[in-house]
Amino acid sequence: MISFSPQLDHKFVEEDGITKNSVNDLTHIFLKNTAKESCTQLPDTGKLFSKKSFFISSSNKTHKIKKDVITCLNKVNKNSWSQNALSYLVIGTQQGEIYIVDSQSFFTIEKYKTSSALMAIEPLGQWLRGGILVTACRNRKIGCFYRKKKFIMWERSISPVVVMSAINHTGVVVVTMDKTISFFSKQGKKLWKFIVQSYVLDLMSFQMPQTGAFLFAFSMANFGIYVYDQKQQLDFMRVSDTVSCFKVKSICNNDIIMVMLAKNGNLHIKSLRELLKLFQSGSCNHQSHDNIEPKFLLTKKSQIYMEQTIKERSDPKLVYMIFQRSFLRLRLCASMSMKHVTSNMRKLQDRFCQLNVSFQGLGKKFMLNISTPLLKNTCQESLFIILRSENLITRKKIINLPTSILHLNVPFEFENDSKSSRKIQILLCKFNSINPVCSTDIVIGRE
Repeated sequence: MISFSPQLDHKFVEEDGITKNSVNDLTHIFLKNTAKESCTQLPDTGKLFSKKSFFISSSNKTHKIKKDVITCLNKVNKNSWSQNALSYLVIGTQQGEIYIVDSQSFFTIEKYKTSSALMAIEPLGQWLRGGILVTACRNRKIGCFYRKKKFIMWERSISPVVVMSAINHTGVVVVTMDKTISFFSKQGKKLWKFIVQSYVLDLMSFQMPQTGAFLFAFSMANFGIYVYDQKQQLDFMRVSDTVSCFKVKSICNNDIIMVMLAKNGNLHIKSLRELLKLFQSGSCNHQSHDNIEPKFLLTKKSQIYMEQTIKERSDPKLVYMIFQRSFLRLRLCASMSMKHVTSNMRKLQDRFCQLNVSFQGLGKKFMLNISTPLLKNTCQESLFIILRSENLITRKKIINLPTSILHLNVPFEFENDSKSSRKIQILLCKFNSINPVCSTDIVIGRE
């Protein structure tokens, strides 16, 4: 538990502290003496007054300072980018309070309040020249504070924030517990995000010497450390154990190193010379404070290797595409020829189909006998017979041809009309064909 008491003025605190201490001491001595006198004068109630004296002594020892837990610390530039410029100390507490403290006099200059405990604070820009404080709270709210203004919420994340890091004072990289890494601009817009394989333990952004390119690195549990340029991976460093925290620092001779502390307590030091040479090969342009997109070209050796790899991969792909195209053409030709053969066979079968029709009866009622002798080897499920006539009376004019019986008896009669003809047209049809397979006509004479 860390106690923290922001001070407003040292003179006021010193003068008021002397008077308060003197008054507290006098009142404590007076109460203690009265308790002793009462104990001697009233022995029956000595137990009660002994408890009272214990309460007086214990109350004098209790802290009068408000206790709180500091959850995050950071610093913000005051009004200059020089190395000797002054900066303020930014303190976030468990109760959601943000204190901006002068680093020399340790006075509280400004104070802000959030809705929940603070998880991370990241400053962007100069505080006295339009800078902001990006905050992440325990209630999953991500937002910022402008100087002497209220909290502005950017987004409510799905899971709590683990760590944040500013890139070139134009945006922040935010890591959440659902393995998502996202980038927010200074205006609060989410520009990109991607999901990693494991949980991120630490995150840090750094600037490459001479080139001015801003990169960020993060450590993942059971994997190692990845170096990224926005969404593009540049380097990967495998460590024997999980890296819990790390720092990147530029040293003499324009070299840059990474110090890593593993979970088992081992300390690892890695030089980033290869990554630095990639940027120093004349391929990376100098990056200003307003641009966060470092652009660099690959070396000639890397370009030749990439072209050769692309060519080797494209040759098998071309062969596979040619084979697939030829195989599809072969299947199409086979299916077309099969369709042509089957259609010809059906036409030959339909050509030899016949209908033998006869009738029996006198007067108005007759019996029509229909037989199909040449349909034994054909599929009769799709065949049906249609009867057409002007004055024909029958129960069914469309008759499905049965599969087992090749002979049909259809009773019918004609209407009482002397002028109408007694011609009957019989059609044998298929369900999937427009034209009939065969047809025949029969004329019944009058009495």
